[in-house]
Amino acid sequence: MIAIDRYLQFDNIDMEQPYISSRCSHCGETFEAEPRPGEMVCDVLLRIRGEFNSHQCHQSLMRAA
Repeated sequence: MIAIDRYLQFDNIDMEQPYISSRCSHCGETFEAEPRPGEMVCDVLLRIRGEFNSHQCHQSLMRAA
């Protein structure tokens, strides 16, 4: 398997919005998290990062086809 350079692209990091949204730079899969009451933004970002780290781009691309 070829190593790919991928990263999260964030649309917003505004805690006043209903959710924080980002997407994979390689396959475009979207990752969203709704902040819990009293939760710090860094904890929300860590949840999104965890989802991003566990996803497989080739599976996302196959679903889109």
